[in-house]
Amino acid sequence: SRTHSMGVSFPEDYKNSKLAGKDVNFSICVNYVYGEADIPEWNDEFVWYFSKGKYTTTMEYEEYIKSVMENSNLETQEKEYNQSVWNMVLDNCEILGYPEEQLNESAEEYYVSYKEKYKSEAWDAGMTYQEYLKDMGYADDQALKDECIKKAKTELEYIMIGVEIAKKEDIIVTEEIYMTWAQTLAENSGYSNVALLEAEYGTDYIMENVVFEVVSLWLYENNILVERVW
Repeated sequence: SRTHSMGVSFPEDYKNSKLAGKDVNFSICVNYVYGEADIPEWNDEFVWYFSKGKYTTTMEYEEYIKSVMENSNLETQEKEYNQSVWNMVLDNCEILGYPEEQLNESAEEYYVSYKEKYKSEAWDAGMTYQEYLKDMGYADDQALKDECIKKAKTELEYIMIGVEIAKKEDIIVTEEIYMTWAQTLAENSGYSNVALLEAEYGTDYIMENVVFEVVSLWLYENNILVERVW
C-alpha cells in the first residue's frame, strides 16, 4: 500500500460550519490497484536496486532480514517476559494507599493530556468533544477523569513497589547508574541532555523512573517464569 496526500477545499455550504470553505489536506492510503501484477524476479540485481546498493546478493539480504526478525522477536519476548514478571509481583502485593498529592498531580497530567488530544481529534472529525468522548467509550468528561485516576494509580503502584524491592534487595542507584538511565530517558523524551530533562520534571521524578528501570532489570535477571502452552 502507498499513502498519497491531496489538497481540497470544503464547499462554502458544507454542513459542518467549522469546516465550510476551509482548505484541507487528506492522506489517502492506496491498498490495491486494479490490473495485472508485475512481480519482479527475486535475484541479485533486484536486491541491489531495492537496497540502493547496500546489499549485492539475495543471500546477503536474506541474512539481514533474518537478523532483523530475530532481534525484533527477541525484543518482543523480553518485553512480554518482563511484563509477566511485574504482573506476578503486582498480584502478590497489597496496596494500602497512595501519596495523595502525587496521585492528584499525575491524574491531572493524564487528564489534561488526554483532553487536549481528544478535543483536537474531535475537531478533525467534525464532532463535539462530548460526541467524541462517547465514540471513545466514555460516558462523559467525568468518566475520562476517573480513567485518568486509574492510570495514575497504576503508575504509582509500579513506582512504590519498585522502591520497596530496591530497599529489600539492597539495589543501589549510583550516580553513574542514574546518569546512564537518565540519559536514555532524556533521549526517548526528546531532550538533548539530562539537565534539560531535570529542569522540566525534577530529579525526584527522574529518580523514580530510574529506580523502576533498574528494578525491572533486576526482576528480569533474577526470576524464571515458565510459560505453559496448552
